[in-house]
Amino acid sequence: MNFTHFVPADENLYAKVIPELSHDLLRRSAALQLAHGQPTYDIMIPIYFDDSEKQFKVSQCGAILIQVKNKQVAMTVHDIFKETFTKVSPKSSSKSTTIADDKSIRNGEYFVFNNIPNPMLFLLFDLGVARNAESTSPPVQVSCSTSKRKPDIWAIHSCGHDNQVFGCLKRMGCETNSEKFFISTMLKKSIHDNLCQRNKIFRELRRGFKYFKNSR
Repeated sequence: MNFTHFVPADENLYAKVIPELSHDLLRRSAALQLAHGQPTYDIMIPIYFDDSEKQFKVSQCGAILIQVKNKQVAMTVHDIFKETFTKVSPKSSSKSTTIADDKSIRNGEYFVFNNIPNPMLFLLFDLGVARNAESTSPPVQVSCSTSKRKPDIWAIHSCGHDNQVFGCLKRMGCETNSEKFFISTMLKKSIHDNLCQRNKIFRELRRGFKYFKNSR
């Protein structure tokens, strides 16, 4: 894995473009900021499992996929993938939530990575979840899908945005700045926030009109 910058996508991913897209991103040392409204993922970081000095093989591509949320209520990887995940670290004594395989998002159009044989790493950042001394769930949970289908999916789910989750904040001496930043991004019941939510509708309409015009 080696990227130096992000490039934006202006439309949702679909399976047909993944091999060429992965090759292009790796060649440019870039990661991808996905289009607004892209289901399941917000960021894609390409990875390569073979020797970069040898001839490129599409079959050796993989990806790190990231979903970033800033809500007060945490999601789970089960909710997102509709699959059964086993907690690996820390391990849990409780039974995993069992979900029928036919409910998996791999059966629909939103997964788009069914032709990638190598493991995928999914990062779920629940940045807006407030933790306190009474919180019982771990700040970071590593899980893996129990599905026998390829690719294998490993997930790292983090709750919160303090140094318990991101240890680099303390080492870099920017814990206070980080806290101030997240205070400013909290969704509030104000005229400004209501306008921002309303304007998202017009942004989606512009994207839809652009897609319609380009497809004619």
